[in-house]
Amino acid sequence: MAVPVPVSASRSFDVKAAPEEVYALLSNVPEAIRHFPKVERLEDLGGGKYRRVMEKTGVGKASIQIEYDSQYSFDPANRTVSWAPVPGAGNGQVGGTWTIQPRPDGGSHLELSTSGELDLPVSKMLAGAVKGPVAKEFEHTMDTYVQNLTQAFGGPA
Repeated sequence: MAVPVPVSASRSFDVKAAPEEVYALLSNVPEAIRHFPKVERLEDLGGGKYRRVMEKTGVGKASIQIEYDSQYSFDPANRTVSWAPVPGAGNGQVGGTWTIQPRPDGGSHLELSTSGELDLPVSKMLAGAVKGPVAKEFEHTMDTYVQNLTQAFGGPA
């Protein structure tokens, strides 16, 4: 039995790198995902689709591994990178958008918005106990991702 757990995060931050440099990295999905923590592997499924397989978390029989497919789309004119869940693939459905805007100092302002649902193999009885920690771990993962990208883009502006 799987229990759906909603996850979401929004981040807004400034970096020293120029918008073109930021867009070049974020639109290169394998390169962008190299900065995402706890990814076991990224599989290129072709046609802008990627499968993300996360590292297992937990202990023994209580460990879980999240994997999900996303369809990416790119808009260089507006400097956006978006991804949408591929229905029925994996045990997660996650989508989101990166928006990159120029700053007066030559750097970039980035906005990240992502949300989805993770299907966890736990009983309904344990559902309430896992939702909070899973949501907190998702938030922590996104914070680490932003920190990693900030460093890759020369630090905060």
